[in-house]
Amino acid sequence: MAILQIPDENRSLREHGEVRDYLAGIGIDYERWESPADLSSNASAVEVLSAYSEQVEKLNATAATSPPM
Repeated sequence: MAILQIPDENRSLREHGEVRDYLAGIGIDYERWESPADLSSNASAVEVLSAYSEQVEKLNATAATSPPM
């Protein structure tokens, strides 16, 4: 869950679609990934990165071919 606070507008966005749409309007891609593994609430950074390694690799490949901003 993400909470996007926008101080200049004195509001917060909590719904996935609202956050995604707001960020898209300022040129930021926002994705929410389903966990590919059963991670405990105290999973280590290594466990989390390992569980999401496929998604991270795809994101890195996309970023490497995107033109700089």
